Amino acid sequence: LAGRGFPQAVDLSLSRRPAPSPDLSDSLLGASLVTLCAFVEERFGGARAAFERMDFHRDGRVSCLEFQEVVSGQERFCGMPEARDLFLYLVRGTDGWLTWEVFERHVARGARGGDG
Repeated sequence: LAGRGFPQAVDLSLSRRPAPSPDLSDSLLGASLVTLCAFVEERFGGARAAFERMDFHRDGRVSCLEFQEVVSGQERFCGMPEARDLFLYLVRGTDGWLTWEVFERHVARGARGGDG
């Protein structure tokens, strides 16, 4: 279809997902997670309410775009690039979607100061 007035297809496969910015270390992202957890508690009243706010499609998973829209666009916790890096940190080792279970685990860890 490309060349007939249609844009070229975009590869959205998970294997082409960008890595977090190289200048952001795990310790810095971990510190951001601790701050995000405090923000989630203060702004939303807890992790469940924050997750539900981000889950626009009500499908039990949050995309990077949904995460960025709420965390950066609506709530102004950080800039879009930082929100993207934080999302990629949260979904590391998953299929690329932020699920409630993954989000809850990270928020609990962040509430403990980032340990374990």
